[in-house]
Amino acid sequence: MAASGHNAPSARAKVAFQRSVDEQLCHDRRVWVRDRFLAGGFLLLGLAGIGILGAVSASAQGPSEYQVKAAFLYNFTKFIEWPAGTSRGNGDPLRVCVMGEDPFDHALEEVVKGKDLNGKTFEVRHVSNVQEARSCQVLFVGSSERSKVRSILEGLKGASVLTVGDTPGDAKQGCIIDFLIEDSKVRFEINVGAANLASLKVSSKLLSLAKVVWK
Repeated sequence: MAASGHNAPSARAKVAFQRSVDEQLCHDRRVWVRDRFLAGGFLLLGLAGIGILGAVSASAQGPSEYQVKAAFLYNFTKFIEWPAGTSRGNGDPLRVCVMGEDPFDHALEEVVKGKDLNGKTFEVRHVSNVQEARSCQVLFVGSSERSKVRSILEGLKGASVLTVGDTPGDAKQGCIIDFLIEDSKVRFEINVGAANLASLKVSSKLLSLAKVVWK
């Protein structure tokens, strides 16, 4: 599969996506500060590392790396079109699943709490096998599963699951999205061919924000 860089993404798309991520992170930070204040009086540390151009800082002064990644996972769903007839089209919630060791420390649950997408609520699940993962709309494959990525993807064939890897190289192996850390910022790449195989349509706005698009 060939890869192509996106060095000049649409300014409007970048601003819209970044605003959505920033708003979510600001909300999460307010919740974090409230809880820490009640627990022991910690002070607000500000969002000093929020980047633009679709990249968010994972520095210690701002949200943690996985708070940032949780916000991205939530926002990815706004730019993905699932095929009609999947569970996303009926009364079931939109399931965001984690396979492997969970690095989020409840940040993912906080991000989607009280949210909905086109009237569908979100549900975070932790799955231990591919059969369970086939019922998910989004599957985050933790770095603890790096040696199993190929077999996981093989087991998901025919299922419309947005797979998101956390290990460099996962997109090359067939994950639809793969997180990267570059200059202490969270970035991502997208495998369009893998999305097509899963019958998922990725918005051009999201593609324009990816560091690399694999075709």
